Amino acid sequence: MSSNSRRIISVAVIFTAICLPVGEPSLAASEQQFVESTRAGLAALDNNNFAEAEKQLKAAMETAKLSKSPKYGEYTKSLINLGLLYEKKKESSQAEGYFLEAEKNYKEAFGEKSLEAAVGNQYLGNLYRKTGRYATAIKHYEKTKEVREVAAPNHPDLADTLAGLAECKAKTSARDESIPLMQKVISIRETAFGKNSGRVIKSRLMLASLYEQLGKPKLAAPAYQTVIDLGGPTEAKSGVAFERLAAIHDSAGRVDKADQCYKLALKARELHPGSGGADLNNCVKLYSTFLKGTNKADAAKQLEARFAKKPVK
Repeated sequence: MSSNSRRIISVAVIFTAICLPVGEPSLAASEQQFVESTRAGLAALDNNNFAEAEKQLKAAMETAKLSKSPKYGEYTKSLINLGLLYEKKKESSQAEGYFLEAEKNYKEAFGEKSLEAAVGNQYLGNLYRKTGRYATAIKHYEKTKEVREVAAPNHPDLADTLAGLAECKAKTSARDESIPLMQKVISIRETAFGKNSGRVIKSRLMLASLYEQLGKPKLAAPAYQTVIDLGGPTEAKSGVAFERLAAIHDSAGRVDKADQCYKLALKARELHPGSGGADLNNCVKLYSTFLKGTNKADAAKQLEARFAKKPVK
């Protein structure tokens, strides 16, 4: 096994348990403080308590900065955690600064084509993708892909990279390249997690969406149906799939099939209304618009009245 393969780092929030050294009480105390501050910061971040998360994660960074540990160790982990905090707060410029420094530290310590540097590039790719800087995101994902394909060609971390890359390429002139990338993502995730896992179903939903974006409804429709078959007709992602199938049938003049899909989408959305009922309300709006467009204004009015009487909280 190569040295790279032995150093695979999962692209998740970086937090590693630390074995405290014997006979160095001051260093041990410093490392314990880093552990405690990081744990508290990540717990606060999970609960969207940004002020506490910032306080604790910055304390961890300062502890790491003053410790004897190498720069690429606890200090760089703290940079990534702070980057994730600011990304979640949608303060992208601050997140970018932390991720760039982390990537630089890993590259200097392990080399540009190391798995550690690939982790830094993955975080940067994710940030740029979420903020719509697709061309820049692609450059970072490509660097990560180059490393991970060699070190662990069937690892879920590679699937994460390919999924981000596919989403970005779908937004550029290279959109045709997004399909084989997402197909590879599905293959890796099915092997790792099973075909009925949430991550696989999410990937299949993305593949169906890509087919639709590329103007291939004949491929999109069965892909959406696969999402429904795997997840079941009342799951949240099936609600999305039914809505998109309804739109495809409507565009093709298959009004009865579109109506049936909207009804099924509504059932799924009632069970999974989304935050503040946003997903259910959107489904009602889509279905109502469809009904009005097929000269069923009375049915649309009844639909709207039904949900107006029972607002989702």
